[in-house]
Amino acid sequence: TRQYVSIRIFDLLGREVISLVDEVQDVGRHRVSWNGKNWSGEIAASGVYFYRLQTPNFVETKKLVHIR
Repeated sequence: TRQYVSIRIFDLLGREVISLVDEVQDVGRHRVSWNGKNWSGEIAASGVYFYRLQTPNFVETKKLVHIR
């Protein structure tokens, strides 16, 4: 089975920093890492960010700390 998956990083003001995943994937475990860069390719400032994992049946938002 395949499902659409979206993983996006947001700053504290709710602005999208970057999208890590935006595609249809096989159901199961996957590993994704963020290299700390934003849409412009610049390293994001150190601080607190949020990531949102979204599928058609599930949404989860969690906090992460980025340290340069």
